Amino acid sequence: MAVDVGLKVKEFMKVPLVVNWLDVPKALFSEEWRMKEYERVKVQCKDADFLTAISQSTADEVRQWLGEACPEIKVNYVGVDLDVYQAFQPTEEDYVCGVVRGLAKQKNYEEIVQAVQISKTRPKLQLIFGNHSDSQKAKVMSKSLFGLGMSSLEGFGIYVVEYGWFSKAFIARELSVFREIYEDAVEYVDSVDEMAEKIDLFVQNREVRDRKGMELHDLIVRKELTLQAHAKRLAEFLQKTI
Repeated sequence: MAVDVGLKVKEFMKVPLVVNWLDVPKALFSEEWRMKEYERVKVQCKDADFLTAISQSTADEVRQWLGEACPEIKVNYVGVDLDVYQAFQPTEEDYVCGVVRGLAKQKNYEEIVQAVQISKTRPKLQLIFGNHSDSQKAKVMSKSLFGLGMSSLEGFGIYVVEYGWFSKAFIARELSVFREIYEDAVEYVDSVDEMAEKIDLFVQNREVRDRKGMELHDLIVRKELTLQAHAKRLAEFLQKTI
């Protein structure tokens, strides 16, 4: 629901307004028209009863953007939709899978392609774009050897959870939000060359990639990174507010 509509509903029905932030402001303000639109959202957010954000990193960015008048922000991690992802069992086929979720500049899809090309093993590569449904994504992820991502800006990086659900190792550029959520369960790299080296390691050593995949899966279970748990936590927030 748009924030302006939410404000009208709040006034008419005398109910709390909660604004849920699903990404960091920097990622949303990539075009001039968006910046103008979100200046209006900035004013409207200050009239919310509280905000939620999908990570502490996102909450910190939103708080800085809104300034002193920022309402309380509650962190509520998201995750996989169990109704979709439990329908697929993990297997292994002869390809690695990169996530670009569209061609936004910060996704750096060309770096994933380059890393695979300069690796010694040069495995087959499949890319997942933003127009894939959850079922389409799950089908491809569940059969891959492991996942790749070189994004330089994320509010959460839910695709890491999606791979981890299938106990697939994931190689990613090191971001503060990844450290916050995924800790050491992700294999971090700082460059295309480093990613190429890790690709070779994971392709050639199943024991290593299986161990990292299980570490990521165990973390996801421990932190309850599912859509169902996210909805439950949100309901608890709302019940304490009403």
